[in-house]
Amino acid sequence: MPYNLPLLLLPLLGGFVFIRNWYRTRWHTKRADKDRLAVHASLAGLASLAIAYVLGRLLPSFICQRDALCLPLWWDWLHVPWPHTGTAVLSFLIASLGWAPLNWFEDIWYQHNAVHAENLRIIRDYGGPFELTLYRSMEQKKLVMLTLTNNKVYIGEVARTFIPNEKIIFLFPTHSGYRDSQHRLNVTTSYVDAYKQIVLDDPFNYREILSDFRIAIPVELVVSASLYLPDIYARYFTRKLIISATSETE
Repeated sequence: MPYNLPLLLLPLLGGFVFIRNWYRTRWHTKRADKDRLAVHASLAGLASLAIAYVLGRLLPSFICQRDALCLPLWWDWLHVPWPHTGTAVLSFLIASLGWAPLNWFEDIWYQHNAVHAENLRIIRDYGGPFELTLYRSMEQKKLVMLTLTNNKVYIGEVARTFIPNEKIIFLFPTHSGYRDSQHRLNVTTSYVDAYKQIVLDDPFNYREILSDFRIAIPVELVVSASLYLPDIYARYFTRKLIISATSETE
């Protein structure tokens, strides 16, 4: 099936739209270099072109004998001067729209949580220690503690699913503090009581109010990340700090 270059641009463009929007490929598309992106779009476009070519051969024999409004014949009646234009256009439509039913099927399969499931898969497959720590925090519903370059410490829940190569972490803080010159943790602010009071004072709009507490932390400012277990910290580390301070006084 001979095609000239302008017609091949339609499947290529459709392939790019497909890999840009399908859950399984859009993370890779955002981070791929130009050469790799062109290869991925070409493969998707080639697949849609093959499907369009097969449909172009099968549809006339199955549909046109029964339906007076036959699309393949209607396209021929337009007398488009370039051959195989119909197949190229059909290939573009298949690729540029094919991601929608695939995403719809994944939404049903994952109970309308397909984006979250796909992000977790990316973390498991491509994440490093930092991403895996945040993944454990999200999966096990545990707090994460982030220490920044200025020794500021934030403790809280990851407010949005974090995936590898993201530049921003959205955190819903429960505590904040700092590390002293000996890198000991000092928790100075607790937001938990304030959150509870907001829920009691405004039970209808508290979600919108609490969303304003979400903070965006650039990844480049994070020095370390670890899970924060309040009970363990209160039982062991706080006691050691008190004993240490008492010994120094004596």
